[in-house]
Amino acid sequence: MEDKSGRILMGCITGMLALVAVSILFMPYSGSRVLDGDVRFMYYTGILFWASLSTAYILIVILYVRNRGKGKKKDRRLPAVFCFFKSTKAKLYDWMFLISAAGFALCAVTDRLSQYVSCIMLAALVFAFHMHILYNCNLADNTGKEK
Repeated sequence: MEDKSGRILMGCITGMLALVAVSILFMPYSGSRVLDGDVRFMYYTGILFWASLSTAYILIVILYVRNRGKGKKKDRRLPAVFCFFKSTKAKLYDWMFLISAAGFALCAVTDRLSQYVSCIMLAALVFAFHMHILYNCNLADNTGKEK
């Protein structure tokens, strides 16, 4: 899909996955609000998380259906989750994924870091993991001139 609609669709998917990460960032705050007796913010955070995640996956399926059969057939030996550094954008998100995975692992083994730092690392890890898969698979290859 070498047209503008494919790039717009990828932008919408990226935006929805960014909202998933933002909702993860709101989770400690919504938990502290529950302790104060206000549960509305917790519901809003949950709605934001699930609505943006489900919308992102629906858009990914739409992009897959539109791109099915287009582009080159590649003899791929590994799934996209195991492929790294295929394009310029993929390199950015792959480095972000590796750094956030190391940071989150450090948060998991160290008790000295606060809950907010681990939520920031988790949000970055979730966003970078999704972007890593999206930009290392064949879907991103057919959405525009990406090198």
